[in-house]
Formats: sequence, structure tokens, C-alpha cells
Amino acid sequence: MLVLCSILFALGVAEVALRVVGFSYLTIGRFDSVTGKSLLAGVETWNSEEGRAFVSINSDGLRDAEHALQKPPDTLRIAVLGDSYAAAVQVPVENTFWRVMADTLRHCPSLAGREVEVINFGVPGFGTAQEFLTLDHKVWKYSPDVVLLAFLTGNDIRNNSRALQRGGNQPYFVYRDGQLVLDNSFSFKPESRFMGSILGDWWFASVPRSRVLQLLVKFGDYLDRLKNSDERTARKEAQRIYEQGLDNEIYAPPEDPRWIDAWSVTEAILRMMNAQVREHDATFFVVSLSNSLQVHPDPAVRERFARSLGVADLLYADRRIQQLAARENIPFMMLAPPLQALAQESGECLHGFDNAEPCGGHWNALGHRLAGTIIAESFCRMSGRNHHP
Repeated sequence: MLVLCSILFALGVAEVALRVVGFSYLTIGRFDSVTGKSLLAGVETWNSEEGRAFVSINSDGLRDAEHALQKPPDTLRIAVLGDSYAAAVQVPVENTFWRVMADTLRHCPSLAGREVEVINFGVPGFGTAQEFLTLDHKVWKYSPDVVLLAFLTGNDIRNNSRALQRGGNQPYFVYRDGQLVLDNSFSFKPESRFMGSILGDWWFASVPRSRVLQLLVKFGDYLDRLKNSDERTARKEAQRIYEQGLDNEIYAPPEDPRWIDAWSVTEAILRMMNAQVREHDATFFVVSLSNSLQVHPDPAVRERFARSLGVADLLYADRRIQQLAARENIPFMMLAPPLQALAQESGECLHGFDNAEPCGGHWNALGHRLAGTIIAESFCRMSGRNHHP
């Protein structure tokens, strides 16, 4: 009892001391037995690592406002699937592309005055496999009319390959005997079983309330970075100077068998998503986003980067997704060309923040505003031509 009381007293002192000095390390992620990770419901925190924004996660684990499961009458409901570009923790929620898109679509003549509701399912670090599983397990209860996939060529193809991603704590789709099957072996690991248990739920519910637990999380993240430091360094060096964390390999046809397989898996998942969306009598809309070098306001920077890769331009991956969409009759929008034109005309960067990589990284508020407006205008034209959704 004396030892236990001493430990509890020490933890109490540590908790008070950490609060007094202002320490906080509140992450918005948690373990998920289906997708490997998800957002922690009910968390409210500030993000200032890249940009600065207040981040609030709703009761269903979405970076969004609360949404009723039952769709209101006379409403066009759009579900957005994506990664960190859709989660958009770098900017206030009102500046996100999906909120701008919703506001713009309310003035679309072909929607005949219907209310527009956009629900954001974006999670940082997601690949297409995890987005498909989110669609399958989480989206349909909201009965969306449209499923918009925000596809980031910069890392979404790599995310779908275990050999390239080298992340063991997430699901992958793999080919076995010529068939694409789900490999969710990560969920059977001992640590995954713990994180998915009642104790794991207690842990994730307690972290936002305890600075001591947040300190333990930070220490764990530090150890993880040390363990993977060589791999991280190698990837950064491979990125030459630009676009840290993204893949230069997506700007040219693949030659490495791992990249050939990653492309094949990615395209197969897109076909599965399209089939499932059609089964639910909804519209599948794919939007390829922009990597910062694709839309750099200085054409000399873009051309120099393309020459260093031995390619004519930086749109190979976007065009390949566009060709797949055409074959599968999937509505498609390529954002990079119009964003590039607007950035070059204005001379302003659409990516980057003062407290992070200049003109690189995620979209800033201007990038989100332009992207949301362009997507909405494209969707409005599409709905006018096809008289749906």
C-alpha cells in the first residue's frame, strides 16, 4: 500500500507539474481494427506543427461537425474519402476544400436549390485500401448520394504496397493466386489485440485527460522515430530536395516490380470502390489532388524538377488515373493543371505555411479555397450534363 500510494502521489505531482509548465502532446489518432488507425472521437486540440488550426473530432471520429445518420429531405449528401489533405488539420475547418466545395455547390443551378451536405471521412496517412475499407464499414450508414475520393498521387500508390510503405500496422490488399484479397494480419498481432480491447479503449479515452499519459505517448513516438531513423533518412535523401515524404517514382511509368504491383493494386481497389458505389446507387467521383511541385508558381522550378527526373511534365500519375476513370466510366477531375495556372498567374504558393516548408507540404488556405471552388464547379457541370445525382 505504501509503494502504491507513493507511485500515485508521484504521478499526481508529475501531472500537476506538466500542466503548470504547459506541456501537451495530444494526438488525434487511435488504433482501429479495420483500417489500422482512425481519429479519436471527441478530441479537441490545436495543431501548430504545420499551419495553425483548432481541430475538433466529432462523436463518430470525423474531423467535421456532427451529422445525423438520416439524410435530410431535399439534400445532396457527399461523402469525402481521403488522407491528410481531406483531414486538413493545417487550416480551420471553414477553410477546408470540402467546406468551400459545399458552400459553392449551394449556388449550382443544376442542383435546383437542394441543400448540400458534405461529410468528411479523411484520416491522415490513409491509402486507397484504408479508404475503401472506410467506405465499406463506415460511410454507407450516412446514405450519401456521392462518394468523392480525394486521391493524392504523391503517396497514395505507395501507401497501398507493403513492400514500399513498410508499415506493418495497417491493412493491405494483395494478390494471391491471381485474386486480390484483403490482408488484415496486423489486427491479430498482440499489440493490436490489446489496443482493440477494453483496456485499449480506456487508454485512448484517458490520454486526452492526462499529461503524464501524453508524455508517455511522446516518448513512444520518439523511440519509434529512432528505430526507423535510417529508413526515414534514406527516404528523405531519395526525395532529392523537394516534396519530402512524397514519391518521385510516380512521375514516370514504373519499372521497379514493387511499383508495378503497387499500381496494379491501386487500380484494382479503385475498380472495387466504383463497383460498390454503384451497388448503392450512388455516384463515384475521383479527384486527383496536387503535389506542391506540380503547382509551384515558378515554372522554372517545375521544369528543373521535371528535367532532374527525365520527364516532360509532372502529370504521369494523374493521367494514368484519368485513363482508368475513362475506361471504368468514373467521373474524374484533375486539379493540378488549373491550380498550376492560377498559382503561376498570381505568383502565390498554394502549398506551405510560414511555420513549415515554404511552398511545400499540404495546401494552405488559398490552396484549399481554389481547390474547393474548382471541384464544385466541375461537379456542377457534371450534374448538369448527366441530370444526376
